[in-house]
Amino acid sequence: MANQITAGYPRILRSTLQQTNEGLIYVPPTLQIPNTAGTGQSAHRHGLRIQSFELHNRAAAAISVGIGFRIANKFWRVGTYDGTTFTEDTADAQDIGAGDFALGVDETTDSFVVLSTIKHSWVSINVGTAEVDAGAAVDHTVEYTNFAGTGWTVVGTGASYADQFTLTNTVIDTGAREFVWAPPDNWGKITGLTGLPNGYYGWRITTAQNGAGDTAALGNAMEIGYMLPVEAVADNGTYEGEDINFWMPEADAVVAFFSTANAGNRVYVEVSVAG
Repeated sequence: MANQITAGYPRILRSTLQQTNEGLIYVPPTLQIPNTAGTGQSAHRHGLRIQSFELHNRAAAAISVGIGFRIANKFWRVGTYDGTTFTEDTADAQDIGAGDFALGVDETTDSFVVLSTIKHSWVSINVGTAEVDAGAAVDHTVEYTNFAGTGWTVVGTGASYADQFTLTNTVIDTGAREFVWAPPDNWGKITGLTGLPNGYYGWRITTAQNGAGDTAALGNAMEIGYMLPVEAVADNGTYEGEDINFWMPEADAVVAFFSTANAGNRVYVEVSVAG
């Protein structure tokens, strides 16, 4: 039996709600596992299936939309990377502490890397402290590991449905910073990039032109996930899938995406737990 949910969706993706259950369309039930001490332990389930959906655009213009999942924390890692050394900071990215993980390194051109066991199609970061660069001369690109897993490929023009990380002479500012794309077929797992663990899909935000006195942006929390995006859904139009079997064993919640936020945007979804 599927759960049927209808909800308004006033944000673009996750806004600044990362690492909370607020703003999610559906979260599976938590299991309580008893033990001999009598204290028990709760376990958040993952594995979800979308069987039907409808996204209604009321943003007063044609926009991109999408439906999909949040990937459970256990399947991804993050940190800074200078081409030689990966400095992991996953724990801070997966909690809600204010400004406790850096999207780079002060005064250097180090990148911020996401490592995932599966391909992801969205990244959402709540930035608590803005990047500082004299004259805002800093540039950023978004890149992914190539098919061989031995190098990096820049995300192509037009490949994304939302991209707040590809920047020219612009710092990473505070608030919600989000990226949505359809993962390409030439995205490969890491197989020999110095300092990075093998077996992960790599995705990164690069930094160029950082110099003395410049400081990296600091994030509060972040999430990644996978979804089915589409562009150019007309105002008051819908994107829908009937009798589908969109399943992800790594999913721990259902999320939606509207490239223009509007309180009237609406989601209908039929979802069930699928281990």
